Amino acid sequence: MRGAPAPVTAFMATVSKGAVLAALLRYFSTTTPDTFLSLRDAFSVAAAASMIAGNLLALRQTNVKRVLACSSIAHAGYVAVAFLALGDIAVHAVAFYFAAYFAATLGAFGVISVLSASGAVRERDALEDYRGLFHTRPVLAGVLALMLLSLAGIPLTAGFLGKVYVLIAGIHAGLWWQTGVLVFASAIGLVYYLRIVAIMTAAPKDADHASRAPQPAMGPAVKWLLALLTLAVLWLGIYPAPLLRVIEGIHLSAL
Repeated sequence: MRGAPAPVTAFMATVSKGAVLAALLRYFSTTTPDTFLSLRDAFSVAAAASMIAGNLLALRQTNVKRVLACSSIAHAGYVAVAFLALGDIAVHAVAFYFAAYFAATLGAFGVISVLSASGAVRERDALEDYRGLFHTRPVLAGVLALMLLSLAGIPLTAGFLGKVYVLIAGIHAGLWWQTGVLVFASAIGLVYYLRIVAIMTAAPKDADHASRAPQPAMGPAVKWLLALLTLAVLWLGIYPAPLLRVIEGIHLSAL
């Protein structure tokens, strides 16, 4: 994904995974524990491998797009824990996690796209390209930091409640070791997400040059999109009840 444009990478990290996970959700929502028992161990191992491998791969990256791409592997493992729980609580947890993950991922890639615009020779996707971003583009840096914190599962963000609901679903179903792996893997994820935030808060290497350099402009549509995604990440992290009611209504109508 390193050579792909940011919008393409965002599509691969959200829409393509969402289609597959939606199909799996449809399957798991109609599967009984007895018929699924023979597959649970295989899916549990796959979920754990996804969480551990995705986070370890992301730790090794020095490219922001690759960090987000590798972390999406880990997020697929997180949500798989809710799939394994089965039942209504699993459906609600998965659907909410989708919404939280999509909003944060699209917001992060939106910022990358804006910073890479205006005829740049290459996309600004290396970690060092984001050094001092809070000093040169504080609004964009703030939006990106919020999205990363949500993906990391920091409280008061949608990502935090998404992981809480997945944990509740897993614990409710007695998936003790699977939820243990989820907590451990999430702790690893904190490292690379916070590393990007720390780089953005650091002083630029050449502060004078950075302040004089032309800054990519944002069109009205991009501004509104990033504003809506920012609002969604904060709103769902503080007041998730409206979305949960919508999810429950859709689920009941589908039964």
